[in-house]
Amino acid sequence: MTIGGLESSETKEPSTASRFTYRMEFTMMPNPFNTHEDRRELRNFMKSLGDGGHLEREGDVYAGRLITNDPGRVITMVLRNGVIQTITIENTKHAASGKAANANSSETKPVPTATPPKELGVVAVSIGAGMKRIFEDLGADYIIEGGQTMNPSTEDIMDAIAHVNARHVFVLPNNKNIILSANQAQKLVTDKEVIVLPTKTLPQGISALIGFVPEESAEENTRLMTEEMDIVRSGEITYAVRDTNIDGRPIAAGDFMGIGDEGILAVDKKLDKTILGMLKEMVDEDSALITLYSGTDVKAKDAQKVFDKVKKAFPGLEVELQEGGQPVYYYVLSVE
Repeated sequence: MTIGGLESSETKEPSTASRFTYRMEFTMMPNPFNTHEDRRELRNFMKSLGDGGHLEREGDVYAGRLITNDPGRVITMVLRNGVIQTITIENTKHAASGKAANANSSETKPVPTATPPKELGVVAVSIGAGMKRIFEDLGADYIIEGGQTMNPSTEDIMDAIAHVNARHVFVLPNNKNIILSANQAQKLVTDKEVIVLPTKTLPQGISALIGFVPEESAEENTRLMTEEMDIVRSGEITYAVRDTNIDGRPIAAGDFMGIGDEGILAVDKKLDKTILGMLKEMVDEDSALITLYSGTDVKAKDAQKVFDKVKKAFPGLEVELQEGGQPVYYYVLSVE
């Protein structure tokens, strides 16, 4: 049987006795340059990670489903092939015990615990293994996989808040498209205070978390974290998939683009020149630190070369290189 140009066999519904925990269903808009071989590789990858791995075409999108123990790896692979439009992840063992989440509930689900709640907790939205590790190392209690191509829902954020055993929970959306869902979750949660800091980028979230002091009050931390996030300038490096014109600037397919807080800051055929051109626009006389977060498609040796060029171009500033592991963007930059 052939579906959407892919050979496919009938997919059996996973057994309820499956050793896998999470049932995933998603729809994906494939990248323009995505091939049948790419989608065959995605389907085989899904099958290797669970039961019932299935991928089929539904009009212009592809729909997939499987049961797995590692939804994060599946999501990462899907994002390399296209843009996720919808996604649901259900804990089958939790649902089987009659504890499935009610999407219309206005209360967070209590987390069984033998310890009393602490005063302060933090939920952060992130994407990429390196970025997730950075947020965890800085003290985030719960990480939601999200970002530019997969935005968590209000319910996802409420579930994350429920998993943090604290009286006051800070939420760092780290993406302007997620702030609305975070604010909605804040209104719906009634059993703890939720404080949404409107971080629009991952560097803003990291900076805010650096300012977090668990021993201080929620009010004081709101002030401290807001001050920290407000001093960061952020940028992202990606490439154009087609000819276009943005803010009066012509951009050809394949050009590298440096996108800052206020729009396009640099365009060039070469990646390193795009980075340096973007940083020249971001750095001013008050700047002291440049941080480079390398993406999943950047080799360590190439990241080191970029790091060396940035240090040479900005000798008076401290420069740091971190492995972000984010998809889509070759580098995420911050200037403080």
